Amino acid sequence: LQVFIADIRNCQTKDQERNRVEKEMAKIRLKFVQTKSLSGYDKKKYVWKLLYAYMLGYEVDFGHFQAVELCSSNKFSEKTAGYLAVSLLLADNNDMVRMIVNNIKNDMAGHNEHAAALALNTVANIGGSEFADNLFADISKMILSPSSSISPYIKRKACICLLRLYRKDSDTIQPEVWSRKLATLFQDRDIGLLTSASGLLIAILELGAFPAHSWTEVVQPVSSCLALLVQGDCPEHYEYYHVPAPWLQTKLLRILQFFPVE
Repeated sequence: LQVFIADIRNCQTKDQERNRVEKEMAKIRLKFVQTKSLSGYDKKKYVWKLLYAYMLGYEVDFGHFQAVELCSSNKFSEKTAGYLAVSLLLADNNDMVRMIVNNIKNDMAGHNEHAAALALNTVANIGGSEFADNLFADISKMILSPSSSISPYIKRKACICLLRLYRKDSDTIQPEVWSRKLATLFQDRDIGLLTSASGLLIAILELGAFPAHSWTEVVQPVSSCLALLVQGDCPEHYEYYHVPAPWLQTKLLRILQFFPVE
């Protein structure tokens, strides 16, 4: 991969670059077709080359199945290459995306936090009806579950995933189930989780599938969260020009706009 990138950088003209890329892609295609049992390392190496060519603007119409296979690897570096390739190359290919649904479920349910994060990143990047139909319940459990074994890091990613899927199907989040849980999330002190939860709640209120008064249970914890921030209850690295988490404060104020004082 390093040699391939160095060769591309040394090309003097666009034609030279195109010829070098086409030569490399022809070589990779031949490897995928002729070699029956490529190692995970070789698949990863070739998929990274395909991704680099894709980032340069070249069409990549093969190697998709190898990317899907990497998603089920037990090695984190191979799984990373697979999920990234799927996110970039297969976003509009529902048939291929369907093949990684079980991998995503397994990674989310596993004990490896980093693998779960990769799976959630892929869901958030692709979205789509296939994920909405098959993964919404699993992702919801990560937030609705009272278990403390799920870290704020994973919960914030789960919120972002739900935001993407909710925009596909606005009937999936019911206030009688979610109002209290969202209110609980705003009692957390993790700024990243609070920011993700705020983005999700803003989308719910803006889409208006249910009237704002259905979500009044969140008003008190949102107000308390904002008050704590204004009083300086915020890690120093989230301050911007001595203002505690200004982007989170903005989101919280946007939420409260939906609940005017009568």
